[in-house]
Amino acid sequence: MNGQRPHGPLAGLTVVDLGTITAGGRTSQFLADFGATVIKVEGPRRPDPFRHWSGVTGEAGAGDLASPPFRVVGRNKESVAIDLKTPEGIAVMRRLVEEADLVVENFRRGVMEKLGLGFDTLSSWNPRISLLSISSQGADGPERDYVSFGGTLEALGGMMAVTGYGPAEPTWTTSKVNYPDQAVSLLAPGLALWSVLVARRRGRGVHIDLAQRETVVALLGELVTLASLTGTAPVAAGNLAPGETGLCLPARGSDEWVAVSLTEEAQWRSLAAAAGRPELTADERFATPAARRAHHAELARELAGWSRQHDKMDLMRTLQRAGVPAAAVLRAWEVEREQESRGDPLHVPVPTFDGEPETQVSWPFTIDGDAQPAIYRRAPRVGEDTVKVLRRLGLEQDRLDQLLHVGVIADCTPPVQKRSSE
Repeated sequence: MNGQRPHGPLAGLTVVDLGTITAGGRTSQFLADFGATVIKVEGPRRPDPFRHWSGVTGEAGAGDLASPPFRVVGRNKESVAIDLKTPEGIAVMRRLVEEADLVVENFRRGVMEKLGLGFDTLSSWNPRISLLSISSQGADGPERDYVSFGGTLEALGGMMAVTGYGPAEPTWTTSKVNYPDQAVSLLAPGLALWSVLVARRRGRGVHIDLAQRETVVALLGELVTLASLTGTAPVAAGNLAPGETGLCLPARGSDEWVAVSLTEEAQWRSLAAAAGRPELTADERFATPAARRAHHAELARELAGWSRQHDKMDLMRTLQRAGVPAAAVLRAWEVEREQESRGDPLHVPVPTFDGEPETQVSWPFTIDGDAQPAIYRRAPRVGEDTVKVLRRLGLEQDRLDQLLHVGVIADCTPPVQKRSSE
């Protein structure tokens, strides 16, 4: 990991990244991991707020690389700091767009046009440029200008209506997960590459608007269909679902659990036998899936005395061998440990600005052959690559010095502070 760009499968693809937080940041991170040149553009005085994401880090103002999630989505990128609210800054932005294949942004609707960076303008600078806009509510409709985050999108997209432990207890994934952002950032890279392929084939780029709210709705498709066919709206029901019995059984230790999902009668009989309670299958309270759902709490209590005697990993393996779908509820560090024990690491070491390595998530897939993603560079500080990138585009040093002097561009912020844990 020496900072040299590998010859990945996307080598030669240039992306101007105006994305922020997870939705835009992780989208372009995937492209960068596969070898694309991703130039992250931030304001010298208004950088990506993900750099100071105190909702996750618990602190703010501890340096522009203080946020662990930003260090993930910012890896493999170059950072150029430009004030896009100045004509000179827009002229610099034009130089970037003229040499790029794709622009990624997830501003509130109308911001790009207000900055003078609407798709028509970008196309006039570079006809083959594509623009991927990741919006909250879409490009049209009465709510297109709404400001949204993951939690509000989970509510508006219908997700919170079915997540929780009862109709009066809707739950959301909070800023620690931001489910809509995570979902859209797995879909968006494919759309981005499709747009580039179209542009190369016909010589003219395309504008894609990917609405996060509609993405959430699409992932609830079967529930929407059920409501339309039956007129019955789905409700939050915790581990309960039609046709199955879901249980979360306590294991040995404090706050240790095993999740069980029963979809067949044979699985229910196997669970009762494994628990040494075969008589439960003859109990009328648990005789059918509907009965087991109706007496869910009683069933969990009947099994808890047995399950608490076992380590959660041993309990999971015992039930799996008996043909019962079961999974230990793992914490983040346990997930990493399990992956490593199987020789299938989901996490990789990445250097940080202060030289200390940290563990970051890699990729949820494997690829045969040499078309592998790679991490070759840590996340950059704000403006760390401004001069290098603009020199590469042909700006003379005198012009760079002038733009630096008046604050149109910036070349790095003050040195990052040590993390509080060190």
